[in-house]
Amino acid sequence: MMDTEESERMSVLLSQLLEKDIGTKEEVEIRRKTLLFKEKYDNANNKNNSIFNTGSSAEGFSLRGSDNDAMIVDKSILILNSEQPIPPNSEYDMILAMKEADNCQRGYVNLEIVLWQRCRQPLYKSFHRVGKKTLISSETYREEHIKQSQNLGFNVATHGPSSGAEATLRSAAFDVVHAFHCPDWPKEATEWKTRMRLYGWPSKTTFDKIIKGGCHIVPVGDKSSGNTLLQWRISFAYAERLLVHSLNHTQFKVYGLLKILLKNMKESLENVFKDEDVLSSYILKTIVFHAVENTPEAFWNEKNHFICFWFCFNILCSWVKAGYCPQYFIPQNNLFKRHIHGQNKQILLHILNEIHQMKWMCLSIGTYVRPSIMDILLDKGYQSELMQQQTAIQSEAVNDLQILTSVVTKLSLMPVPCTKQICHTLNALLSLTKSEIDELLACYSATKILSLCGMRDYQTPTQSACNKSRYRHMKRCKNLLMPRAAWCSEILYVATLCYLTGNVRSTLEICGKITSTFQYYPGCSQDVFRKQYEMYMRDYCGHGSTLLNKLQRVFSSSIYFLKQCPAFCLPHLQPEFDELPLHGYIRIPPLPYASFLTFICYHDLGDTRGRDNALRHLIAVKYDDDQGGHLHWIVHTLLGICYQTLGDTSRAIRAYEESLMVETLWNPALDRLERL
Repeated sequence: MMDTEESERMSVLLSQLLEKDIGTKEEVEIRRKTLLFKEKYDNANNKNNSIFNTGSSAEGFSLRGSDNDAMIVDKSILILNSEQPIPPNSEYDMILAMKEADNCQRGYVNLEIVLWQRCRQPLYKSFHRVGKKTLISSETYREEHIKQSQNLGFNVATHGPSSGAEATLRSAAFDVVHAFHCPDWPKEATEWKTRMRLYGWPSKTTFDKIIKGGCHIVPVGDKSSGNTLLQWRISFAYAERLLVHSLNHTQFKVYGLLKILLKNMKESLENVFKDEDVLSSYILKTIVFHAVENTPEAFWNEKNHFICFWFCFNILCSWVKAGYCPQYFIPQNNLFKRHIHGQNKQILLHILNEIHQMKWMCLSIGTYVRPSIMDILLDKGYQSELMQQQTAIQSEAVNDLQILTSVVTKLSLMPVPCTKQICHTLNALLSLTKSEIDELLACYSATKILSLCGMRDYQTPTQSACNKSRYRHMKRCKNLLMPRAAWCSEILYVATLCYLTGNVRSTLEICGKITSTFQYYPGCSQDVFRKQYEMYMRDYCGHGSTLLNKLQRVFSSSIYFLKQCPAFCLPHLQPEFDELPLHGYIRIPPLPYASFLTFICYHDLGDTRGRDNALRHLIAVKYDDDQGGHLHWIVHTLLGICYQTLGDTSRAIRAYEESLMVETLWNPALDRLERL
């Protein structure tokens, strides 16, 4: 049993440890800013739907397994509260009214058509006649969207209101919810609007944003009721994201620690409850909201970190004991009603009581974190490491690399904008710049938009085109690509253009720079990160350079060839390109791509010595910790193409077989093998 002083000391250590797993306040803010910026870009470029990111990633977490979820909101549909009049001269395709649903908990509604001009097929197929009214079936609407996704080749299934795709080597797991927006605060949540708040949380600014933002309606019914066919759930995803973003950093880390505890409990819960999701991250978020609203902010500090966590855990225990978890916005909605009752309730209460008796040692259970949090906290070496304060230069390096990772992760792959939308999109992005980070995001996004236009407009010169016409076209595309070339490895797009237009010498010059200069490639292993972190801190931090200038010099990202830009791709990769779906892409890390491009340039020039050196470099890159063939199937394919070019069929076959061992879901190496 710890005394107060020891508990406070251990709480500070716990808080410092969570900074490493969850991130500093600045790191979390960077993740949020980048994601919100990408969201604004996507929505400025989409006239039919708006995207609203949800899940752990949108909240600011980067824990292993963090959800990458999103709502796709149909802009052509307006939802009204039942008492609201129909707006005159409406431009909406359809207006639906929320009506109280029978035999279910509060927070679930029916949607009745009050005005209909046109609609898309999933919605049209969901019409359900009840007497003289036409309602919309949530189940049919959800299943129709799943059928559409499956027809496009996605392996999706129903997860609550969403359609979810499992993780593959090419993409992370995600859930997508097709939703409608109601611009008004729902009458079902009037109590939250008028609730007495003794401690001033949320702030008036956040409160006003929440009320003004209204709510969303998602296609899922109350599964504890008898018939869910026509029931839709009121979603407060917009409000919840604002509330999580308004938490102070201690509150956010307590929420993160609860999520880690749940992940550590996952195995034992699954062994007992099988497929039943008795506890969810949403319930933990609900607990945190109630706890923060009903305590003074001074309570949430580093010295109280474990006490704050334990306070929330005790709320969970008491709610399970009562069999009632009040939804934060509509307390009459019991989130435990479906799963936590009878024998399930008693079993879960027993598990929680065992954890409760462990107190601090509950941080040692499970396998999600290894070594466990408690093992780390009790290690004297780790303790001294945690208590060391970062220098200003170290903080600068950590923040810079966090920004770089966020930029690459969220903004590397962006859709090609329509010509009419380019000016609108650029204006929307550049008008948002209020800080150095905003300026960086706007600048990088603007350069990507211009380069995407250059790649989209590039066409292979025809023999009939005069030299002047060819030169003018090439110069225009190059001018659009050049701003992006300021970002270290992204100059490889210019190298590609040079090769496609016959300027082999310039291609070789650019590739040589890429293979010989330091660059930071996000997602690297811990050992590589430490080495790169030390080099970056020594060479780029503490010298007064701007964030934009520093990241332009070390920025490293994969090269993407988009199906939407059919002519801007090396002819050597045509089999891979032909297999792409409409919005598909080929992704190649920069080092193997530069080596491959060097190989084909020297081969075209007839320089066998340069060609053989490039091949040896590509073979070495195959074993790179972060850009090598064990992670990227395309690296083996590039080697196979090189061997095939040299007439070495046996090595080419071996390379294509190795490519298939890395990725089998989508890999044209199989076609190359069959042709060989």
